Amino acid sequence: MRMRWSRGTPALHRAIEAAMADPEQSGASLLAESKHRRNYRIDLPEIRERVVVKEFLPPSRHRRSGRRFLEGLRVWVGRSSADQEWSRYEELRETDVPIPLALAYGRASDGRAWIVTRFIPDAVPLHDRLAGYPFEKRRRMREVGELVHRLHSAGFSHRDLHVGNVLVSEKGIWLVDLQRAQPFERKSDRIADVASLDFSLHHADVPLAMRLRFRIAALGLGQFRVAAERQLLREVGRASHRHAVAFYADRTRRTLREGAGFHAVETAGLSGMRCDDCDATWVSAMLAAHRGIVERGGPARLKCDHRSNVTRVEVDGRSAIVKEVVKTSRRKRLADVFRGSPGRRAWLAGHGLRLRGIGAARPLAFLEQRSGGVPVASLVFLEDLGDAPCLSELGPERAREANLPQRLLDLLRRLHRAEVVHGDLQSQHLHLVEGRPALIDLESVRFLDTLHDRHRIKMLSELNASLSSEVLPAAERCDLLDRYLLALPFDRGNRRAVERIVRDSLERSDRWRGEGCELSRRFGGS
Repeated sequence: MRMRWSRGTPALHRAIEAAMADPEQSGASLLAESKHRRNYRIDLPEIRERVVVKEFLPPSRHRRSGRRFLEGLRVWVGRSSADQEWSRYEELRETDVPIPLALAYGRASDGRAWIVTRFIPDAVPLHDRLAGYPFEKRRRMREVGELVHRLHSAGFSHRDLHVGNVLVSEKGIWLVDLQRAQPFERKSDRIADVASLDFSLHHADVPLAMRLRFRIAALGLGQFRVAAERQLLREVGRASHRHAVAFYADRTRRTLREGAGFHAVETAGLSGMRCDDCDATWVSAMLAAHRGIVERGGPARLKCDHRSNVTRVEVDGRSAIVKEVVKTSRRKRLADVFRGSPGRRAWLAGHGLRLRGIGAARPLAFLEQRSGGVPVASLVFLEDLGDAPCLSELGPERAREANLPQRLLDLLRRLHRAEVVHGDLQSQHLHLVEGRPALIDLESVRFLDTLHDRHRIKMLSELNASLSSEVLPAAERCDLLDRYLLALPFDRGNRRAVERIVRDSLERSDRWRGEGCELSRRFGGS
């Protein structure tokens, strides 16, 4: 294998080539790995260096021929990911932006490329340093914001900022993974960078108050801000929210692909997906046991009617709830061609909700059968929540112990801030698991780009009507709605929305009979 090197000494080049010829034998430590890149830490005592080698795998590793051709073309014209990252290291070398010291860049005759940087002792990703006392977190957020501001002041945007690409050591904070970095062009580039890292911090459970310190430092704002600067902060918040919607939508779709904990499964003429902790044999045994229970009946058959068959099945000491939706209407079957079978929708919904930090029964597998492209049968296997009671079964005493109003408020905030529609948000579809509500009946869940007032009103009406006054007394019900409106006011005014919620709740004639109907008077909003 012939190498073509840029920068670095011949001694360094020989040491790297020898180590990378067989990384395992040379004692190289694998730090990170993806489909197209690997990061190694290598000790080179002969030249007294400890380095990190980022190996870009050859274009032939791409599965799709079109992608292989495009990557090969980029390598040929010198515009590959490795070329661009090395260019950023060279350009930022003369600035005060803290990045690892680039030592050498080499490209092998087989298409691989290596970027060699000096190892930063004790450096760990930012997400491993987010714990600590509040004053430490505030200082950390300010320092990270100042780092981003220095990058932008140097005339560059990172374009892939997240907590894994910011390293923290005793000597300071460093930026890594510069392959997407570009010269700074528009204000939107700066907002996109700050919003990307802001969302990543949110995903790492950093509260908004801490993230605001990061935003202010990253934008270079002072203590007293004019209207244009406050508007800039709001733009970052909106961009962060859009980033979150796109990120979670992508991660939800990935659950339908092999890899990252999910695998395809086929059994008894049905096909679908399963989690990696549920092997194909277990899924087949669960399906056979479910069909036997549906035929024989008994206490394990939880529901059996013209719409669905629901059973509790245990195989090899592991219990699950199996839900099979029965579709007799031709119209509904045709609709499933576009929206997916009920089993597929429940699988996506359960994993999508959990990705967004919303409690839900974990889908273990789903199976479906298609005829001429039309789904004709489907099942979903959900984790058994055991003795966790649904909210409709809670008594007043248990509801007070669980602090039910606060738990419901947290759930509603998470659902509506994540632009999620449940479709049938009733108390019987909410179980209290370790003090937190967990959703079931998942096939009607939808993830939207924008959640409109009508969606929120419908969900609030369904939940309000299904909770009796014994479980949620009038005073607590009013206080819950009061705090909800403070956090998420309606676009068209709170008065109209609350009046609609009360009217729709009463029309449902469910568990709530209208006690405490002063809701409309109390929440007279704008």
